[in-house]
Amino acid sequence: VFWNSVGATAELANLPWEISGLDPMALGPLGGSEFAMFSGISSFAKMRNLGVAANSGVRTNFSIYETIAEVPISGATRGAHRASANTAFARQLEGSSELQSGFNQVFGQDVLQHMNSGAGRGLINPPGAVWHHPVDNSGVLQLLRSTEHTNPLLQPVLHPSGIGGYGTFYGP
Repeated sequence: VFWNSVGATAELANLPWEISGLDPMALGPLGGSEFAMFSGISSFAKMRNLGVAANSGVRTNFSIYETIAEVPISGATRGAHRASANTAFARQLEGSSELQSGFNQVFGQDVLQHMNSGAGRGLINPPGAVWHHPVDNSGVLQLLRSTEHTNPLLQPVLHPSGIGGYGTFYGP
């Protein structure tokens, strides 16, 4: 089961690809890996079984969160991590019109145009999204919706004891 971008669960075979932005032909095996690869960007299922009440679209399980994408960490500072994540994500989008179109649907606007609107500051995060350092993997950044990242009910999972992955692995 996947938590898709419209807040409902769907069996993988029935996932509304035009809404989630993923092409089922581009997915790798799900098996025990719990994620699907799409053009090098992981589209997840740390969202598996979010506990959405049948046909209600109401989330009931706050021990698992939705991740839009995941990229390897590069650099030594929080700013360098974010910059390299945005660069990696933008390169993936630039390399695939299908991927770009899918993420434009997920975010409801032209993601690359938004990311390039940083007025000389380099690439900015996709609209309404933040890069998160997960507490269980020091080597990646996960792209989360800002509302997911700041949801008070998810803080025990995202930032146990008020400390996230950056604080856990790289310092305050």
